[in-house]
Formats: sequence, C-alpha cells, structure tokens
Amino acid sequence: MKKSLLLLIPLILGLGACTNPKTPDTPDIPDWGETASKTIVFKGDKNRTGFTGGSQLGDDKFDTALRNMVNEQSGNKLVNIGGQKCTAQFVGGDSNTATETSLSIGTSSSDGLIYFTFNLDIVKIEATLQNYYKPYNGGMSLDTEAEVTICSFGASNEICESKKADLSTEDAVNIPGERQETLELTEKTNTVGFFNEAAKHRTYIHSLTITYVVE
Repeated sequence: MKKSLLLLIPLILGLGACTNPKTPDTPDIPDWGETASKTIVFKGDKNRTGFTGGSQLGDDKFDTALRNMVNEQSGNKLVNIGGQKCTAQFVGGDSNTATETSLSIGTSSSDGLIYFTFNLDIVKIEATLQNYYKPYNGGMSLDTEAEVTICSFGASNEICESKKADLSTEDAVNIPGERQETLELTEKTNTVGFFNEAAKHRTYIHSLTITYVVE
C-alpha cells in the first residue's frame, strides 16, 4: 500500500527539494541557527469529541478533531493532513476499560500512512511510539511486529530522509514500553510523516515534536 498512498499526497507548494538524500546516521547535521520546537500530544481522554476509539482518518469528525488538535498545539501552523489507515485506538483496553485513546498507524488488515504539512521549516522530528496492545481476561492482544518509519518529504512527494523504528518483541505477555525516536534532518522540510509496512504492525504515535528554524 505504501507506494499507492504516496501517490495520494498532493503537491505542496514551497517544499524544499530533496537534493541530497542522506541516512539518519549522517554526522554532518547543519548548524541551523536559532530553532524552536512544538509538541503535539495525541494521547488523551477517550471521550474527546471525534477522537473516540475506532475513529478513522477520512471520517469528517475525526479529521476535524485531528486538525483542531494539531493546530491548537502548533500555534495554527498546520497546512494539511493526509494518509490512510490511521485511527484513534483505545490504549490498554476497550471502550469499557480504557481511559485514553491515541493516534495509531496501520490496522489489523493493512499498513498505514499519515503526513502533516506545516508552515514551518522543520529540521528535527521526534516521536513517542508504542506497540498497539489490548489486555483482556487471561491474555494480551499485542502487535509483536510493530514498526513505523519516521520521514520527511520533498517537493515531488518523495521521501527524502527516514528512520525506521523497529518495535518488534518476543514478549507477547507484558505491556510494551513507550519509546522515544528522533530523526535529525540534513535538509529542511515542511512535511513530516509516518508509515508502516504490513498489517498487524500497528503502532501508537502518542506525541510528535517538530523542531524548526526561527526566522
């Protein structure tokens, strides 16, 4: 699905071209000068309007709730959100036992993609990630092969820089811990995204922090 999803991303004017793609471990990170950061927290009360468990990207209520959430926490710097197969999922339970929902990428039957375009020159992407899990009486439903790739996009909708976070585990009994992942960019971008590669690789994105150049 990943390739077909990328074709759905509209051309966003003003994106810097990805002229020199590099791997995350490239040591020559530029000196960007003055920077600042904004953090968007997706994990929160399960009763938030439009962000109840099972809400799907593409549904009007969820799309509106997600846009409002990102705009409120980014200072109205959001330009666009897009993608497929991303949902609000209960964290650690179901509608009766969970108290929170969070943004989840991928589903039990498909991989997923989500991207965010901001009116900012972004130079670093940080995310708080966790395997999808759901305890139940006598067991645990857990995506043991969870993974997600953090990436930046260029002017032609191509992935410029990326870092894969492999959350796979052999422990299907205990609640997986949250993980912090960081991608420092060697080229500025306006669009950041997340995708995974297969069904049942569901990953919570509890928060997203973007660091950007201050003009």
